[in-house]
Amino acid sequence: SNASPKRNQKGITTYILDKSSDEATRLLVERENRDSGEGEMSDLSYILDDLIQQTKNPKSEVLAELLNKQLGLLSDSNGQRIKNNKLKRAPFFVLLRTQMPSVLLELMFIDHQDDAEQLADPEFRSQLAQALAQGIKQFLGQK
Repeated sequence: SNASPKRNQKGITTYILDKSSDEATRLLVERENRDSGEGEMSDLSYILDDLIQQTKNPKSEVLAELLNKQLGLLSDSNGQRIKNNKLKRAPFFVLLRTQMPSVLLELMFIDHQDDAEQLADPEFRSQLAQALAQGIKQFLGQK
């Protein structure tokens, strides 16, 4: 789940590793990375991670698109589509050190009343899990 100081944010947000030009995302990354305990990266570590990113980022983008497609089919209890904030790019540490395609999914905003109500519903959480599983199956089935 995600949270926002604005309290009007809602829906699903998907991130892949990359530089961000969005100011709100940049501030979020600064806060999250500061709290990660990772510290600064050495030059060699940065170079190696950069080489890995060049090969996995295209696959991460495909995975993100497939997950977004499945999550975009979800509706709330009133039959309204869940807001999909689409794919964003950001240098989160949690994405940096992986050696496989990776995405960061923020599934709803716990501080938004509508999203919090949806997350409290076991049936909706099951639908989220099914959508994620379907997107992963599609990704693994690609050649």
